[in-house]
Amino acid sequence: MTDLVDVAELDEQGEPGTSFLLTDEGWQSVAYEPPEHDWELLADGSFRSLDGLTRSFPLDNPAGD
Repeated sequence: MTDLVDVAELDEQGEPGTSFLLTDEGWQSVAYEPPEHDWELLADGSFRSLDGLTRSFPLDNPAGD
């Protein structure tokens, strides 16, 4: 299992409408997963799931970039 404390941030910014899942091998691109209402909005406009294992880059950038 991946230790979330030692995991670096996702190195690349995803394209709008993409999601990444953190696996034992690192970040893997997966089918787009819409963020839940309680996911954290990050400075790059992506959302991170509460468990830190999923990052989604929505089509509409809420950060305004």
